[in-house]
Amino acid sequence: MKAYEIIFLVKPTAGEEGYQKSVELVQKYIEETEGKVDSVDKWGVKPLPTVFDHFDKAYFTYMQFHATNATLEELQHRLSVSEDIFRHMIVTKDSVETHKDGKRPERIEMKPSSRDSRDSRPRRRES
Repeated sequence: MKAYEIIFLVKPTAGEEGYQKSVELVQKYIEETEGKVDSVDKWGVKPLPTVFDHFDKAYFTYMQFHATNATLEELQHRLSVSEDIFRHMIVTKDSVETHKDGKRPERIEMKPSSRDSRDSRPRRRES
């Protein structure tokens, strides 16, 4: 199993109870598929640097876990169809650590969920 880190954002409209439920569901998703949650850090409500899906703030959660490829695929699928989680980013733990030459890897962008309105727009065809 590989070590991973995830940051996910829960809609502020979910409220504190919905936020707690979302955190528990992510932990359950990981553990149901032979993964192991190492740590959970609930950052609470934070402002977003830009407006995402009409929200200017969200509940943030950072989690470290170990998982197989099957666990990771199932987790990504479930996060993409979640009602309350609208953004997430999963990276391997070694990809965010400083390399021997002292340089950090390139910035990684967060993936929009499959429900993201920008994904549903028709793509412009090139001639």
